[in-house]
Amino acid sequence: MSRTQLFWFLQAFGWLGWLVVFGLRDVFAQPNMGGFGYLVLDAGAGFFLTTCLRWLYRKTWQNSLSTRLSSLILGSALGAMIWQPIKNYPQIAYLNEVQALYDFGFSAYFAGVLGYSFIVLLGWSFLYFGLKSYLQLEEERRSRTLAEAMAVESQLQMLRYQVNPHFLFNTLNAISTLILIRDTDRAHSVLQRLSEFLRYTLQTEGEALVPLASEIGAIRSYLAIESVRFEGRIKIDIIVPENLPSCQVPSLILQPLVENAIKHGIAKSQEKGRLEILVEVADQLLKLKVKDSGPGFDSNDIVHGVGLSNIERRLALHYPDQWAFEVKNLGGIGAEVTISLPISPQEVKVLDQGALS
Repeated sequence: MSRTQLFWFLQAFGWLGWLVVFGLRDVFAQPNMGGFGYLVLDAGAGFFLTTCLRWLYRKTWQNSLSTRLSSLILGSALGAMIWQPIKNYPQIAYLNEVQALYDFGFSAYFAGVLGYSFIVLLGWSFLYFGLKSYLQLEEERRSRTLAEAMAVESQLQMLRYQVNPHFLFNTLNAISTLILIRDTDRAHSVLQRLSEFLRYTLQTEGEALVPLASEIGAIRSYLAIESVRFEGRIKIDIIVPENLPSCQVPSLILQPLVENAIKHGIAKSQEKGRLEILVEVADQLLKLKVKDSGPGFDSNDIVHGVGLSNIERRLALHYPDQWAFEVKNLGGIGAEVTISLPISPQEVKVLDQGALS
């Protein structure tokens, strides 16, 4: 329901309620229903005048607070002056209160009822201002939340897209080299794996989280390409328990870790290197580990590594205060990177059932 529709609903409901309450009062006080028509006129006038006040308040809403308060008081007073004669007529004609005019005088009589009309319109005005302010604050809050969500989504997409250019450049170089040496079979194999990996990146483009099985499948395609580039110098072990593939992880979260392990570990070693990817659950956390057998790393590799910093920023956006990122230097015999992610109670239940079976 829009704010305009809400206004008309509350406006109609409020004045109908006014009519019912005072109509019942008059029924019990005066069984003769001859005055009900005047009461309808009274409520109709109130409906019309408060609608006019709404128009006035909307015109002054963007002005200063003092201007809005002035319009509220003056508008209520002017409305009461117009409403008052309409209220007085049935009181004089139907309720036969002409005697009150003689007893108290015209000024005292009109001043008393005018005060009542002014208070009613002033109360309506404060209610309108309060409700309008609340709805505006809620709308601003929703807009701010939506803008923040869109900013987070844009930032995630930006970080995600920074992963692919490095990999794509290296792969195209490898394919070009294979074509030059007329190794078309391996060039075709690399091209097919590249197609699978890029298809995965496109299919998961709009998805914040993907099944672990899909992420592992993409990593297998990626490693198949890297194995060709390094001519079999990489021994790969991927260990994923059978009951884990349904867990959800951020898409392309493992690829930068694997790329970093190859770049700073395997590529720097003259001998055949070993790359291990281990997935496990501990303390209701999903742990993704990537370990290589290279020479380790220095502090600059961590401080200036774009891939690792991107992962940390993505994890912070996906899992505020619920993630961990740990890098270990294994003292000249490799490095190990561990990501710890929260898993939902439903996933814990599935894992427990898988363990029992």
